[in-house]
Amino acid sequence: MKPLRISELLRYLDRVIRDDPILRRVQVEGEIANISRNRYVYFDLKDEQALVHCVDFDGVLPETIQNGAHVILLASTMVYPQQGKLELRAISLEEKGRGQALLALEERKRKLEKEGLFRPERKRPLPRYPRLIGLITSAGGAVLHDFSNEVNRRYPLAHIVLSAASVQGNNAAEEIRGALRALLQGSEQSVPDLIVIARGGGSAEDLSAFQDEKLVRDLAACPVPVISAIGHQVDTTLCDLVADSRASTPTEAAILATPDGRVLHQFIDERLRQLSLHLQRTMTRRALALENLQRRVEARRPGRQIEEQKRKLQEKCYRLQATFQQRLQRLRRTIDSRIKESAMIREKRLAQTSWQVRDLSNHPVLAGELRVGSTYSLESGLYRYRVSVEKKEKKDVL
Repeated sequence: MKPLRISELLRYLDRVIRDDPILRRVQVEGEIANISRNRYVYFDLKDEQALVHCVDFDGVLPETIQNGAHVILLASTMVYPQQGKLELRAISLEEKGRGQALLALEERKRKLEKEGLFRPERKRPLPRYPRLIGLITSAGGAVLHDFSNEVNRRYPLAHIVLSAASVQGNNAAEEIRGALRALLQGSEQSVPDLIVIARGGGSAEDLSAFQDEKLVRDLAACPVPVISAIGHQVDTTLCDLVADSRASTPTEAAILATPDGRVLHQFIDERLRQLSLHLQRTMTRRALALENLQRRVEARRPGRQIEEQKRKLQEKCYRLQATFQQRLQRLRRTIDSRIKESAMIREKRLAQTSWQVRDLSNHPVLAGELRVGSTYSLESGLYRYRVSVEKKEKKDVL
């Protein structure tokens, strides 16, 4: 038999499905997952062993239905040859109840809530000026970049310690627990002032690691405050409920974790202005008191004593003013020095962690221009690596 082309195979399957009376109107039972509401509603229907993609073009799914609902779906089966994808198009839907996973999650939430792990009075205030911030997230995601940039912009005096872990998958919960333990080990000086657990948005399946009971208990027992930045505002996990503070994005977590450097500068300038004004008022009151004393004493004519006291008071005022100005200058120099030092550290780290690709003629090469079978020089910091391209393929997008 002559081999079929992929397009021919999928067109054949499409004709078979369209001609099959059962597949044109098939009833399937399962649990709803990964609902996405845009112009149309996309969702998955799953059981313990399999999953199928579904679409609702006609408003079949009620607005109130949630992930985990157990339903019977009447649908027509469709094949998309260009994507090589099979999909069910919803015709009608009957809701039977809540899925086993959702019921188990709700039972777990009730148990932890009954133990008091989610009580507001357990929430601790975040440190005002953190020295070390522990960050638990994926080492290769955008979370680290977004969080670090916002912290460095707002408060460059804070140092970020990354404890990398997978943020989705079967082993994610245990990896996150290990990353938390790693941050809390060591001397008192090396333990962060607060810990941020962060990842981008995702489906209920993607966020399942953050519903793990052991992880929730570890966060409840954490000796330092915890910020959760998991998913988006519509997603609420058990880790969100037990954390001391919650952010909808990693950038918002950075804002919660750090003070605004510009506001600090304004505060310091205002305090200096107030101190200067207080000093001027104090000196004015002392001068007025001296004048009053001088007038009272002048009546008795002890001129030499008054002049001596006046001279001593002026000397004290001059010394006090000089000391105050010196302290102001030292404070400003200290602040400017720390900000410059933090900026130099940031630039050095960026230089050490950035990569540059060149061909063997030492010409820069863009990532999209790499050719299979060619050899390139990969440079980062003090090191240079010789790499060869063996394969080029598109990465899967979740």
